[in-house]
Order: sequence, then structure tokens, then C-alpha cells
Amino acid sequence: MDALHAELTRIATSVRGTVGVCAQHIETQHRIAYNADMRFPMASVFKLPVAVCLLTLVERRRLQLDQLIDVQPGDISPGSGMIQSLLFHPGLQLSIANLLELTLVISDNTASDVLMRVVGGPGAVTQFLHEHNLHAIRVDRFTKHLVADKYGLGEFAPPGDWSLERYRTRFEQLTAAELSAAAAAFSDDQRDSMTPAAMTDLLVQIATPGLLSARHRSVLLEIMQRCQTGAGAIKGMLPPETPVAHKTGTLAEVVAHDVGIITLPDNAGQLTIAICVASPEAQSDPASACQRVIAHSARAVYDYYRFRSSATHP
Repeated sequence: MDALHAELTRIATSVRGTVGVCAQHIETQHRIAYNADMRFPMASVFKLPVAVCLLTLVERRRLQLDQLIDVQPGDISPGSGMIQSLLFHPGLQLSIANLLELTLVISDNTASDVLMRVVGGPGAVTQFLHEHNLHAIRVDRFTKHLVADKYGLGEFAPPGDWSLERYRTRFEQLTAAELSAAAAAFSDDQRDSMTPAAMTDLLVQIATPGLLSARHRSVLLEIMQRCQTGAGAIKGMLPPETPVAHKTGTLAEVVAHDVGIITLPDNAGQLTIAICVASPEAQSDPASACQRVIAHSARAVYDYYRFRSSATHP
């Protein structure tokens, strides 16, 4: 354990900022923590608790996966995804299942805002988290408002009066200095934040019976295994074909995260892991410093638990 902490410290020194890591081996409940109780802005990782909240409503039969939902003009969000760039005209309906896929597989911001609306808004998601003792995760804003605040444009995106065109016009007027200043201010915002420890707690609840039925747990994990973002993050240095169900989150110059569940080889069990990096160097490019920190940290933890399991079960 001391050697692992020393290695995580060595890895963390390769980037300006703060690195937080938490991991728990499902079968033994053994946990490691490195800055695990520090708060980090969640970025798109918040879409995972939204998805879990949604699936609990499906289990209660308040929603159905094949239910068609209108994508409304006010749902359209800038940033990642395909809906806002290809399907932004009125008259679009998507099933909850498809919205879930878009949210978790390509981190579509518009899809996540539709789902957030369907489950009752940010307050409903945070209440759901509190009901499951996940008090260090808070969801406060729709994606479009979070993105606008990240660029210092919150005044152009008041709830109930959202306009993508007005947002884009104002965004194009921003200078590099204004963008950097807004990113620095956003980094100190406690809204839409998490700790690596709390996110690991959520991952443990996802991976084990109780929070979700076996059917919906399988639905969620299968979608997370198809995640197309973060090729250079948790999966970046793991052996090829290692099963990883994960969700990334990156805001340029603010944070880069990857959280997920790794299946260890040789029947060694499953490993939940949350790796968070708060840094002005944060980027989604797999070759960027923060993504390399995530990849190296994940491999260090993976090796620790792989060989620890081998020693425990020869």
C-alpha cells in the first residue's frame, strides 16, 4: 500500500494541479484512497448518477425504456454530442433507451439534459443521491447552464430562457483571457461536484445487488462498456480487451476524470475506480498530461489489485 501511494504521488507530480484517486475491490471490499475526500467539479461524470436515477424510475414503472420523449428547443445544449449539431430542428423524438445510449456512450449534452428533465431536474437527482447516502455528490445544473457558467456566460443562459443561438453569438466574442479567467473561477464552484470516494461508493452500489435489479444493472454496465470517450484514460494502459465500464468527464482547463468498473483477469473480481484531475492543463486529448495521469494511475491500481488477489488466492 505504501508503494502504491508513492507511485500515485510520483504520477501526480507530472501535472499541475490536484489528483484524487479512490478504488475498491468489490469482492474483498478493500479500498485505497489518495486525496479521495477532496471535491472536484464533476464535468460530464454527473451523467452517470442521472442515468442511475433514471433506471430506478424505470424499475418503479414510472418510466419505460422504449418510451418516446420529445426533444424540445430548450433541451438543446452546446458542447459534446451529435443532437445539437445534426438534429436541432423541432419535431425530434427519441426513446429513453436511445437517450441513455447517447448520454453515456458519446456524452451527448442534449441527451443528458432531456433525461435530466424527464427525471425531475437536478434537485431530484441530488435527492436520489442523498437517499442512498451519497451526500458528497451534488447535481445542480442542466448541462447547458453548466457549460455556460464554465465560460462565464451564465447571464446569457437563465433557466427558462435558454437560446443556443444567443449563447453561440456571445461565445464567439470571448477572448482567450476571458476564457481562462472563467475557467479559473469555475474551478472554485462547489456546484455539480463530487469526491472520488463518493463516486466510488456509487460505483460499488451500481456493481452490487441492491440499488438496481440484475436486469437494469446489466443494461447500465453494457452501455458503459460501449463508452467511446476516454480511450487514453482508464483504458489507456490496461491490457487490451480488459472489460471496463466507465464514464468520462472533461472540462478544458478545469478537470479531467474517468470513473468506472474494471474486471480483473483470472477471476480476480471487479475493481471500482474513480480518478479525478483538477488542472489548468486539463484536456480530452488522449496524449494530454491529465489523460496520461489517469491512465498511469489506473494501471498502478490495477496492478496492485491484480497481484494482491494473486497472492491472496494462489
